[in-house]
Amino acid sequence: MIEALFALVIMIVEAAIAACTFIIELVSGVFVAAGSTIGVFDFFLLVFVLLAELVVWLLLWFKQLLTSAIKLEKPAAVRKPVFWRPKAKPKNKEK
Repeated sequence: MIEALFALVIMIVEAAIAACTFIIELVSGVFVAAGSTIGVFDFFLLVFVLLAELVVWLLLWFKQLLTSAIKLEKPAAVRKPVFWRPKAKPKNKEK
């Protein structure tokens, strides 16, 4: 019984790490394809913000799930929070 509980916890942690890795690979792939229009600092800041948004969204989802289970009602949809997005750099137009 204890082994099954440990296996379940390990599976959840491994899934969370895989999800974080997937998000980092996805974001880096998008910016490589876009021609590296943002700097390295902006990239790592964007990855950090996306992961923070994901954690907050999962916590809000879990809270909504628990409150709906306690009140015995249908859970409402939880919107994903948006903390920050980088602004596009203006292109230089020579006249």
